[in-house]
Parts: sequence; C-alpha cells; structure tokens
Amino acid sequence: MSPPFDETAGIDTMTRLFRAHLELCRVRPGEKVTILTEGGQFAARVHAYGAAARALGAEPCHVDFRPPGGATDPAARLGNVGRSGLGADRAAMATLKASDLVIDMMLLLFSREQLEIQQAGARIVLVVEPFETLARLFPTQDLRRRVEAAERRLARARTLRFTNAAGTDVTYDIADQPILTEYGYADEPGRWDHWPGGFLATTARPRGVNGRVVLAAGDLLYPLMRAVSEPVEITIRDGMIVDIAGGAEAHALLDYIATYLEDEGIEVVDALSLEIEDNLAVGARDPLALVELSRNVRTAGIDVLVASACVQMPSLAALDPIERRTGIPTVSAASCTAFAMLSALGLDPVSPGFGAILAPMRLLALEEPAP
Repeated sequence: MSPPFDETAGIDTMTRLFRAHLELCRVRPGEKVTILTEGGQFAARVHAYGAAARALGAEPCHVDFRPPGGATDPAARLGNVGRSGLGADRAAMATLKASDLVIDMMLLLFSREQLEIQQAGARIVLVVEPFETLARLFPTQDLRRRVEAAERRLARARTLRFTNAAGTDVTYDIADQPILTEYGYADEPGRWDHWPGGFLATTARPRGVNGRVVLAAGDLLYPLMRAVSEPVEITIRDGMIVDIAGGAEAHALLDYIATYLEDEGIEVVDALSLEIEDNLAVGARDPLALVELSRNVRTAGIDVLVASACVQMPSLAALDPIERRTGIPTVSAASCTAFAMLSALGLDPVSPGFGAILAPMRLLALEEPAP
C-alpha cells in the first residue's frame, strides 16, 4: 500500500489539480471563490485552492468556522450529517452567500445552511476525501454526460425494487420524485456537487417504501463502522421502520437511532426490542402483553413511556393499564397516529381509554404532583 499523500509537501501538485477542477467549474476572472473549513483543518488545501483561484484571475476567500465546542472532523460529522452550527455565524453566512463558488471542506451536506447558500445563487462543491482519491477519481465531461443520461432514464421510472441473496426485498415508489446528480463539479448557479462523484440518487414518495432489508454477516453497518456478525433484518412499512431484529448489531442500531431523539433534547433512558422477524406474528400479538413487558424497562424519572414504536403491533388496549400501573403518560405509534389523523381532519383528538394523549383530562391528572 502506498503511503498517504503528504499535502503539506505537495502544494504544487495539489494546486495544478485544483486549477483543473476550478476550470471545470467554469471559474471566471473576478469571481469570488470561498474555501470553507472548520477549526483550521485542511490548511494545505486552502493554500492550494487559493493559488489555483488566483491563477485563473478569481478572488479567493477563506472562511474558517470556529464552533464553540471545537472542530468536528469530517469523518465524524458523517454521523451527525445535516447539523453544523454554521448558521449562527452571520458574517460567515453572508460571505458564503455572496460567493460565486464555495469549496466545502466542512461537510455541510443536507444542512439548512447549504440550502441557503445555494438559494443565494452560489455553486458548491464538497471536497473532503484524501487527495490521492481526488486525483484518481478526477471528474470529466464524459462522466457528466453519462450521469445525465442515467438521470433521464431514472426520471421515466415509477418503482425501484431491490433484492439480494441475504433476503432483502424492498420496493420504493419513486414516481415523479426529484433526482440528485453528482459528477464532481458545479458550473451552474445554485448547483451542489461532490468531488469525487459519479452517480445519481432519488427518494421514495411519502410512505412509499415497503419491504425488508437484511444485513448479512460481514456486511458493514454504516455509520457505526462495524461488520455485522449475524443477520439483521429491518422491516419497513409505509415508509417507516417498524422493526429491527437480530443480534448485537441490531441493538447497536437501535441505540444509534435513539441518538436522533437525544439530538432533539429527548433523553432515551431505556429501550427494548422484541426481535420478531415474522410481520404476521407482530400483527397477531396480544396488545395486553405490552403491560407485562413494560415492567422490563427502566421508568424511574421518565416523563413519557413509549409502549410500542411499531405501527403494526396492536397496542391501544395496553396504554391505560400501563398508565394505571406506572402513573406515567404512555403513548404508542398507534395512539400518536390517531392523534395526528384526528387533528389533521379538524376533529378533537379525544378518545378516552387509549392513553393520555387521547384523553387530555387524564393527562392533566397524571401530571399533577402527588400530595
């Protein structure tokens, strides 16, 4: 294996490659090229991109975001994609929005800040991979031609079905959905791209994913960056994950999903997975079995108990008994769905007997402090 490229010693090599990249991005004399970094990272690349921009008559600018909690490595940021904190720096955002081209070395991927910069008309290219990878996968106009040809073909598709030998069989309703294309450079106002890139992607319509995804032993569980030791089966119904079954990696995946709630300021004290692989068996369960299962999770100091996060599992009949036993407001996917549907229809979301969320007076009684 070759040693990693020494970016500090290879400034001239990087400058030549970055100039060729800026030419693909159609950088013109007088344009403003802003290089975005976090916490002083990628210093050699900042120098090389700046030199490349000046060689083309453009005006280079460097924005180095300094978050209060310290810099986040781009590899680590992938585990928290879409959140950056950059929006709090108004001066930085103003500079980025006023740019013609932004070279993103911070990884703003899927963030609100990225969208705002694009809407202002700046084109953006994400560049965070090792230099040897960038050089090996340098974009070309032919690559763009192939990606755009694939885009036209995908635009005609209505559904996408994916299967594999491990047992995965999942179908996506992709009719009339937007398509993301990547070919490594951005030469049109408001365009975002990623170097290296060479693919296209789309998403399903709301509630348009159904089936199961099976991770086989040896598969990589990303972004946990660990190999699966035994099969993990993820069941998806109407666009939502309704069950994750398997061994240690299934539990690790559940813990990872719980961190999304924690990012919203909700602490997950405990979680329990039944690991039932048969969907019909899930739907046939006795809802009152949840009453006994609720004894197996820690409830001390919690504000709400989620009896079932699976829309397929019967749960409504168990909510009042659990609340009577614990004194804790208890919800489930079924009760929250009923609340949302009634509210959307302009009806009072009240149906006593199915948990506090559907019985406001009972919720107030549960929340009153004990005498």
